[in-house]
This record gives sequence, structure tokens and C-alpha cells, in this order.
Amino acid sequence: MRLAIQTYTVRRELAEDIGETFERILELGIGAVELARVDFTEQTAARVSRSGLKVTSIQVKPSLLKADPDGIAAFCRTVGCPLVVASVLSKRAILGGLKAVRAFAAELNELAGIYARRGLAFAFHHHDFEFRRVCGRRKFDLLVEATDPSVRFVVDTYWVARSGVDPAAWIHRLGDRVIGLHLRDCAPRTGWKTAHDAPLGAGIIDFPAVLSAAAGHAAYAAIEQNSKRPFEDLEQSIRYLRTKATTQIDFQEEHHAERENENR
Repeated sequence: MRLAIQTYTVRRELAEDIGETFERILELGIGAVELARVDFTEQTAARVSRSGLKVTSIQVKPSLLKADPDGIAAFCRTVGCPLVVASVLSKRAILGGLKAVRAFAAELNELAGIYARRGLAFAFHHHDFEFRRVCGRRKFDLLVEATDPSVRFVVDTYWVARSGVDPAAWIHRLGDRVIGLHLRDCAPRTGWKTAHDAPLGAGIIDFPAVLSAAAGHAAYAAIEQNSKRPFEDLEQSIRYLRTKATTQIDFQEEHHAERENENR
């Protein structure tokens, strides 16, 4: 699976200088991104295309996906992105019960159809809300049951672990419905209420097991951090993966070598 950087990690840097931020990502030796927290405009698409970065996917709020499918599809065509990811449950589904979850599942099915007609795959990215129970069952299980197989899932290792579930086991459970990963470690302090995300290898998650479980299902794995020093934490995470996950991850060494040759 292809290794990428989830640009939520560098959202502050993107807001200051998008071009320089893309260059710094390439300097990490990673040639791909999952785009989030950017404006999906022609101007942004042009900046991405000039950077040489590959785009594994874009993560967008469901409201925008529904409001402007033609604009989103045009952006994806320009940057060569094959996958659109809905970013979060609706507030109604977060706070509501069985009926609200099923209504949101119907929205996901509708969006999957809208984007399939525009030549794009569709997925949903979860948080911890989906592991809350209604009628004795996890909301996530209800979403899986009520959505069409064309709705795939991006599994976020931090939110799964923080919910008290083993990420590798959860990926096995979802099987072919998994299309991508967000790689974030989970470091509990004194309990789950004070847990926070951390660079890979600095917490409790067994990432070799996660990546093995996702092999053959996930097309990409995007490192994500919520950090005040994002590039330092990204470097630490990449070093960890280079020692622990060399057989499961495509580090795009050839792409990086080409970039270095161009700069000489």
C-alpha cells in the first residue's frame, strides 16, 4: 500500500504557505498526500499538480460533497485523485440513535452513487463516535450493515484504539470494505479520557499487525498527527515505519530519487 501524509497534520503550515509545505513533505521522502483542510479550488489543484505530489484521496465534509459534486470531481480529475472520503458523521448521527444512524447511512449510499457516476470511489472516515452503542450495538456495525458495499472505509488507528478496540482485529472484521488507513498512535496518560495521539511507535498500537491486516485491502496508508511540531513527528513516524513495516509499505523510493536528481 502507498504511504502518504494526511494534510490535516500540516494544516497550519498549509494556511501559511501551501507551496513550501508541499516541498517539505517531498523532502521527507514521501511523494503522496491525502488532502484535507484545503480549499478544493482550481488554484489549489494547480499548486498540487506543480508540486509533483500524488493524491491518494481527498477528505471532505459530507455537506460540501453533497453541495458541489461537479466541482469536487473536477478537482479530482485535475490532480489525478481516485477516491473521495467523507470526513465525519453528521451531528444528528453523532447525538442520535438507530434512526439517525440509518439516515446517515442512506446519505452515504447516495453520495457513493453520485461520485461513482463521476468515476470516483467513495469512502467514510470515522472517529470514536461510531463506537458508541445504540440498542446494544456499535454505530459502526450499523453503518456497515446499512451501507452498500461501494461505501468503503478509512480506518483511523487512533480512534479505534482510543475506543478500546484492537485496530488490527477491526480491520480484519471489515475486510474488503477497508480502502485506506490513517496511521496514528495512541498514548494513554492516566486513562482513556486523557489519551492523545502520538508519533508511530510512541504509543500502544502494533502497526506491523495493522498493516498486515490491511494488506490486500487498503490502497494507501496516510500518517496523521495532531501535533504542534508536525514535521518532527512525521519524521519520527517515517523512521519507525522504515524499520518496522518495510514489506507492507510502498515508500516510493524511485519517486524520491527522481526528485533528488531533478534538484541537482
